[in-house]
Amino acid sequence: MATGLFYCIMWPFIFSLSITGLKEYTNQGSSLLIIMIAGGAVFPILQGALANQLGIQFSYWLPFIGFVYLAYFGFALKNTLLKQGINFDGESK
Repeated sequence: MATGLFYCIMWPFIFSLSITGLKEYTNQGSSLLIIMIAGGAVFPILQGALANQLGIQFSYWLPFIGFVYLAYFGFALKNTLLKQGINFDGESK
């Protein structure tokens, strides 16, 4: 249950950081992010299948991998934005 709480808190940050620096591609980038919400419907099914096949404890590796990717995304995005001249806090130089 706590995982769902953290997901809902992270989404606004992921969305706003993802479209920062896209310039003329902001509309396309934001529409792709909205389409990717459907991925949230796939992960519970995959985790349920893993739980049925390998056990409930093992199935929690799937969200763990997702959180590791989000951490990587945050660190990689910071470097990408700095190269574009955008501070990580969203202010332009």
